[in-house]
Amino acid sequence: MGERNKHVDNHVYWIDPDDSDHILAGCDGGLYESWDRGAVWRHFTNLSVTQFYNVDVDNASPIYNIYGGTQDNSTLGGPSRMMRLQGSANSDWFIITGGDGFVSRIDPTNPDIVYGESQYGGLVRLNRRTSERTSIKPVEGKGEAALRFNWESPYFISPHSPSRLYFGANKLFRSDDRGSSWTAVSPDLTRNVNRDLIPVMGKIWPPEALLKSASTSTFGNLTALSESPKLEGLLYTGSDDGLINVSENGG
Repeated sequence: MGERNKHVDNHVYWIDPDDSDHILAGCDGGLYESWDRGAVWRHFTNLSVTQFYNVDVDNASPIYNIYGGTQDNSTLGGPSRMMRLQGSANSDWFIITGGDGFVSRIDPTNPDIVYGESQYGGLVRLNRRTSERTSIKPVEGKGEAALRFNWESPYFISPHSPSRLYFGANKLFRSDDRGSSWTAVSPDLTRNVNRDLIPVMGKIWPPEALLKSASTSTFGNLTALSESPKLEGLLYTGSDDGLINVSENGG
């Protein structure tokens, strides 16, 4: 079947039992229909079927905005309501960043400063007032080993300072200037083991024998971060290979 004029990443198909040329496909882009076995697809654009990973809201007044990262359809933002009788429309919504969208965060003191993230740590800061969009993904230092990012890398705005961000790769990073610069405040906080050497069903399998490394996130990275809202610098991290670390002094 052709994929040229439809979205990728199929999840489900339905084939008409009375006409095998008639097919419905559900994918990351929504619902598609074909009457010629997939040569040409029709996209249903009037269905509210977007899959959101995470949502957040800003402190704008009198109308606050809603932000969310979506499955393979970018990170989006839009008004919670409109003053007009017709309500909000598609044209009222805007894109923060592309790709698979995950966690959105908004500066609690300035609703024009919005953060969005795509896969493997693709962190972006958007200034809605100026429309300036800046990539702020942390990078390794010269001569250092490559960082390892989770498919949905964790980050947050510190509850103790609106300009301070924490971001997790395999190390914990801190920024005090809204992501313009980063400092690693920890060593590697994972076990840093080779996934191919972990026994499965009591046996170490050759890489080609299993699909455990196909379409899966890189291994040995942080998946959860938090800071105490009561005590500044009390940080917690969790890794995908089973480690929980705590720092009582900001790293």
